[in-house]
Amino acid sequence: MNIRPQNGQNPRIAEKVYTIVGLSDIVEKKPKMYDMGKSNSIRVTFLENAIEQLRQNESILDFADIIYLASIVSINEKETVVSFLKYQHEIGALIFFENISDYIIIQPKWLADACRCFVTDKVDDDIETSDDWRELKATGKVSLNLMSKLLKKVPELKSKKKKQYLLRIMVNFDIIIQPNITTENIDNRSTIPYYIPCMITKKTSIQDVRIEYGLQALSPWVLFEFEFLPLACFNHIFFHFVRKYTVCTNKQSNNVAFYHGMGVFCLDESRKNGNLMLCFSANTIAVQLCNVSHDIGNICFQILTDLKEKASILKHQGKLLNLKYTIKFKCANGDPNNPKGRVTKEEVESSGDGQYVCLEHTHTNGKHSTEELKSTWFKYYLTCQDQDVIQIISEVDEDIHYTEKSSFRLKKERIYDIQTNSTGLLIIADGKQDQILTCTLSGGNQKKIKLPGNPDSFAIIDNENIAVTLPYEEDIVFVDISKGEIVKTIHMGLCCTAIAYSNSKFIVCVDNTIQILDIDCKVQSTEPLPGFTTDGFSVGKNGSIYCTDYNKLICMDMHANILFTFTGVNTRRPRGVTQMMEDIFW
Repeated sequence: MNIRPQNGQNPRIAEKVYTIVGLSDIVEKKPKMYDMGKSNSIRVTFLENAIEQLRQNESILDFADIIYLASIVSINEKETVVSFLKYQHEIGALIFFENISDYIIIQPKWLADACRCFVTDKVDDDIETSDDWRELKATGKVSLNLMSKLLKKVPELKSKKKKQYLLRIMVNFDIIIQPNITTENIDNRSTIPYYIPCMITKKTSIQDVRIEYGLQALSPWVLFEFEFLPLACFNHIFFHFVRKYTVCTNKQSNNVAFYHGMGVFCLDESRKNGNLMLCFSANTIAVQLCNVSHDIGNICFQILTDLKEKASILKHQGKLLNLKYTIKFKCANGDPNNPKGRVTKEEVESSGDGQYVCLEHTHTNGKHSTEELKSTWFKYYLTCQDQDVIQIISEVDEDIHYTEKSSFRLKKERIYDIQTNSTGLLIIADGKQDQILTCTLSGGNQKKIKLPGNPDSFAIIDNENIAVTLPYEEDIVFVDISKGEIVKTIHMGLCCTAIAYSNSKFIVCVDNTIQILDIDCKVQSTEPLPGFTTDGFSVGKNGSIYCTDYNKLICMDMHANILFTFTGVNTRRPRGVTQMMEDIFW
C-alpha cells in the first residue's frame, strides 16, 4: 500500500490507521450493510474499521483525511466516498453534511456537547455576570467574544476553521442564526451578528411590541393548535420565518424584534408593505398580519399554505406521527395565548347571522363580524379549497367523450413516459427495454435509442433534444433524438425521477426534493417535497409545477409550496400530468 500523504492531507491520521488496521483483520471482518459493489466490499470494511479505530482518540476528522484513507485502498472517486459517508450518517455512525463537508464528526456526542455550550444556563461566574451574557438572555444576540468563551471547553476546537465549521453546523441545526435585517446602521451581511432566539428569557407583552414597532390595522389571528408541539418544532418553524422574511429592527436601538416566544417580521425588504407577528404558546403557533394595505387575502393564503407544509415536513422528517393540529381563528384584539375565543372555520360559518361568538370578549357583547375573517384568512381558503374544487369535481365526474384518430400496438415496449414535441413526433420512454422510442402518431417511422439504464421520465428541451432521468444510475442523460445518440450525462448522485423543462431551467425530483437546475445543470435551489412523492411534473406558463401523487393532482410553486391540491372520485392512481391547453391539465 502507498501511504505517502498528498498535499493538504494529514499523514498522522493515515499512518495511524495503517498501523492499527492490518489487512488480515480487514479481510476477516464482514462489511456492514452498504453495497458499493463486490469489488469494493473489502475497501469499505477498511474505511469502517479505520474510522472505528480513530474514534477511540479522535472526535472530528478533516475531509481530506477521509479522502486519503480511501485512496490507500484505491477508492479514488470522491463521489464514492461521499456516498459512503452519507450512508454512515443515515445509520447514525457519524455526522456528515455534503453542503458542509470540511469535516466529518465521528463522535456524535462531541457535537452534542459543543451545542450544549451555547444552549445552557450552566456557565462560569465570569460569563454569567458579563454584559454579553445579559444581552444574550435579553435579546438573543451572541457576541463573538461570548462565543469564544463558551467554546473554550470544547475539545479539538482550537483552530478558527473548526470553529467556523461548528458555527455552520449549528446554523444547519436551527440553533443559531444570522437573520436578514434591514437597518441603516448595518452595511453588509458580514457585520450582522448571530442570534440564539431560544435563549431569550425576557418576556414582553404583545401590546408593548405593537407600540414599539407601530403595528396597526391588525388582521384576525390564525392559530395552529397542536395536540402536542415539541419546543424544537416551534424553533424550526421560527427559524423558517427568520430565513424567509426580513426581521424588524427598532430604529432607535437597532434591537432585533426577537422576544421570548415571539418575533416580528417585515413582509418584504422595503418594510413598507406590512408586518407579520409570530407567537408561540402552549402547543400553539399564532400569526397576525399588521399594516397590510393591499392583497391581504392572498398573503393570508400563502402563509396558511406555508405553515401547513412546514408542519407536514416536520411530521415526516422527524417521524412525529402525532403532530396533529386544528386550524383556529381569533379576533384581531384577542390574546393568542388565551384558549378562550378560538373558533374553527366551521363554527364561524355556522353562526349564520354574519357574526361569530368570541368567548374572550363576552364582557363587551362577545360578537365579531365574520367579514374580518372572510376578507383575510377565509378569502382564498374558501374559494380554493371549497367552491372551486367542488365545481371542478362536478365537471370531472361527468362523462367525457372523445374520438379516436389513430392507434397502434407496441410489441415489447412498456411505456414509462410519453409526450409529443411541437412537430407531432411521438416520444416514448420504454422502461422494459431501456430505450427511447420515437415514431409518428400512427406508429410509423419508428426509431430506437438505447439508454444505459432504466428510464423514468423525460423533458423535451426542443424538437431535437430531450433530458431523460435514470433513477437507478442516479443520472440525467441528454439525448439528441434526431441523431439517435446520447450527447451528455450528468451524475446527480441521488435517485432522480420526475423532470420538466421550462424557461431554460430543469425541474427535477431528486430523492424527495425538488431541484432547480440551470441550462448547464448547475443546481440553483433545492427544496424538500412537503410529505409526498411524485410520478411526474408539468410546468404551466405561470411557472407553477403540476404533479401527481397517488390519487391527487398537486400544484406547487418553484419553492415547493403547495398552492392547491385536487382529488375527485374518479381520480384513481393517476401517474403523470401534461398540459392540454392554458390552465387545463390531464
